[in-house]
Amino acid sequence: MLLLAVMLNIILYAQPSDCDGDYFLSVGIDGSYGFYKIQISPSNNEITFAPLNAGGTNFFVNAVGFRSTDNFIYGLAGGNNLCRINAAGEASIIATITSLNPELRYYAGDVSPDGQFLFVLGTGTNPSLTTGLARINLDDFSAEVIDLPIPEGTSLSIADLVFDTETSDVYAFDGHNNRLLKVNPNTGTVNEALYPSTDVADAMGAIFIDAFGDLYGFGTRPGNSVADTFFKINKVTGEVTAEALGPLAGGKDACSCPFSVEIQKSVFPKIALPCDEVTYVFKIANGSSLPQIGVHFLDEMPEDLIITEIIRNPFDGDLVSGVGTNILSIENFTLPQGVDSIIIRAYVDETARGVYKNQAIITNLSEGLGNESLSDDPTTIATEDSTILLVPEFSAAINSLDAGLCPGDTLLLQAMDYPTATYQWSTGSKQSSTFITSIGWYFLEVTSNCQTLVDSIYVYPSDFEIDLGPNLTIELGDSIMLSLIHNNNPVFEWEDPFGNSLSCLNCRGPYARPFFDVDYVLSATDEFGCTLRDQINVSVLKNRKIYIPNAFSPNFDGINDIFFIQGKGYAYIQKFRIFNRWGALIFEMNDGWINSSSFGWDGRFKGTILNPQTLVYFAEIEFLDGLMIRYEGDIILLR
Repeated sequence: MLLLAVMLNIILYAQPSDCDGDYFLSVGIDGSYGFYKIQISPSNNEITFAPLNAGGTNFFVNAVGFRSTDNFIYGLAGGNNLCRINAAGEASIIATITSLNPELRYYAGDVSPDGQFLFVLGTGTNPSLTTGLARINLDDFSAEVIDLPIPEGTSLSIADLVFDTETSDVYAFDGHNNRLLKVNPNTGTVNEALYPSTDVADAMGAIFIDAFGDLYGFGTRPGNSVADTFFKINKVTGEVTAEALGPLAGGKDACSCPFSVEIQKSVFPKIALPCDEVTYVFKIANGSSLPQIGVHFLDEMPEDLIITEIIRNPFDGDLVSGVGTNILSIENFTLPQGVDSIIIRAYVDETARGVYKNQAIITNLSEGLGNESLSDDPTTIATEDSTILLVPEFSAAINSLDAGLCPGDTLLLQAMDYPTATYQWSTGSKQSSTFITSIGWYFLEVTSNCQTLVDSIYVYPSDFEIDLGPNLTIELGDSIMLSLIHNNNPVFEWEDPFGNSLSCLNCRGPYARPFFDVDYVLSATDEFGCTLRDQINVSVLKNRKIYIPNAFSPNFDGINDIFFIQGKGYAYIQKFRIFNRWGALIFEMNDGWINSSSFGWDGRFKGTILNPQTLVYFAEIEFLDGLMIRYEGDIILLR
């Protein structure tokens, strides 16, 4: 179970917290501060924050740590005020540590496993570098302050740290280099060589550890300015994985209570058939400071599961129920410190079907440990959730009743994959699937501990074919339909290298209007998933036939009255100008198509038809493929 803690009003200190595997985080949300309990939904891994005290507080506590000797949380508020936080999320200032460096902000902290010291790291504000360490004695409130021995060229920005209760190693996350670190709590020496940088987390303002020694964090992803992500951290490799998203949190700091009794319940395999045997492993961690005496363990499994063997029970005790029943009950045993496992084997009844889930429970724990602990499925991030065993319907059905083998292809025949079943294909394969390359009948036999099932399938050849015909040639600016010969009723997908030269991409016969030579490729997929490809080349002839008359007679007889540019195909006139023999501009028109008499000259200048004479014209013409050509010459005006 994860518990996030935030600060409240300064009041009298009251009851300590139960240490039952909680994680505490001091969080700022929407400009206010308060203690929150993290809840993770088993159905969708959604994280929510449940406030422990709705009143909130007007100050924030950083560098928090859980003290195993009294079950209170300790941290710093206002820079140098030592605070103690109780089970209700209420905080009281118990001392002012005057020896702390006032130029540093103490964000990172945790209490040593023996409960004697609150270790804190100090970070400057400009630049934001971690440079100082302080050890605050929680018995007499004295403090030892030292500068971190940071090697030249190294920069650190650490927002939280956590003690490993088993090894006393201190883990921290460096936000400058985005990586896990180990810090010596006595000297402040940082081991930089252990872990690589990660691109999954950008900063980690909160780090937790559980009774099994697993590391978790709450922080920001790259590109985010606000913490909203729950991470898991591998303390061996330094690998960080984002597990779930939670509410947005601004200021934050964390501690955990790993001094608890926790159970992880796993089943192998997770999918079983009727008449199989499965193995359950109950991994139990006692992170408290003392052995737990007179403890009771109970796991009441569904009635379709019967215990056949207790493989391992290192705790002895009184076996109240076990082999031959669906209940494992052990009473009055001693749970030593550390981690060990109970292992049992169970038979799955031949009538079993569906999803089977339940939880084990340990009760009669010492005061301060919450009295009881429920098991957790370690394969999920949800806390104290049931461990699931799936018993599906047993079937030998092959993935298709009909299967066509595409020309030149290999076909995968697939049956349901049961981890505990045996398979025998007529191909010789003993896996749940087999690849085939030829047509015909194929047979499968699937055997479980209860029964044997058979299935068969006939694979026939696919007669699918397509043909785009011979290559084509068109004039620049023309369009042509791409005709296709095919059988069946395929789905079409054309590839258009130009992006706009085909009238459609998913039809049978699109119209093509390319301005350059091009290869069009068609992919056609039939109802059985067979995909064939064919290609056709379209060559574009670029006969740039432009006709400009050398004379015209604007006498309004309807014959050759307009001087305009003509040609074959499509071309765009960027500029069209006419000058007299002294160089004066007589006519100008821009932006028009050839073969348009409206884009021409009727022989007038300033409203009057000119007398017969020889003039000079200039024209710039752009063709559809982008080529620009300049034309010039003489034109005779006749009457």
